[in-house]
Amino acid sequence: MSFPLLLCLILFGCQREWLPVQLLLLILQGVCLILTCSRGGWAGAAAAILFILIWLLAKHRSRRWRIIFFSSVLAAVISVLLLASPLIVRRLHEAELASRMLAWRGTVDMILAHWLTGSGPGTYPFVFAQFQPPGLGDVRFNRAHNDYLQFTAELGVGLPLLIIWMMAVLYRHGLWKLDVSSSRLINAATLGSLAGITAMAVHSFADFNFHIPANALLFSALAAIAISDSAVG
Repeated sequence: MSFPLLLCLILFGCQREWLPVQLLLLILQGVCLILTCSRGGWAGAAAAILFILIWLLAKHRSRRWRIIFFSSVLAAVISVLLLASPLIVRRLHEAELASRMLAWRGTVDMILAHWLTGSGPGTYPFVFAQFQPPGLGDVRFNRAHNDYLQFTAELGVGLPLLIIWMMAVLYRHGLWKLDVSSSRLINAATLGSLAGITAMAVHSFADFNFHIPANALLFSALAAIAISDSAVG
């Protein structure tokens, strides 16, 4: 999630004297992201970059074709580098997603059985055993590998509505900041934070990021940066 924030600081030209260090850190983060072999992480990073690209295209219409050209070249280079690695190609063809989809189906059944109040916080590993589909065999799922399904299963259908409302408020305020602020640093921090939040939100459809304390803390920090208007100007 910090990858988009650093990328925006570079794109907006913040602290140019630190550009070599920023580029080095960006490359290191990119390499680490690839080596995680996390398809959800890759999808989240792609969503974050797409979010940044859409905002740039909407904000800088006079440079639209230049932005599209450089983005296309970057996407092509990254795709070639990824597909040139046998490890990456093998990871893309693994059937792990099939077992997660079975777990999601069981989690939906669990939600239907406890739709109003949920089964209770932290009860997923114990209650899910009653709804685990036969295709999963003896595999024990302590997490649903989908934060939104697991939160709903444990806390009821009211929580997704609250999450949608909170995210709508966060994005609305962050985009307002980008519209009214003339500071490159504020715009870079805000756009990078929103993109990082987007990355985690997408990744959480196939993993349990919000159940990892470090990720949840970083998400809170990015949300605070995105929604803070103490230095708008």
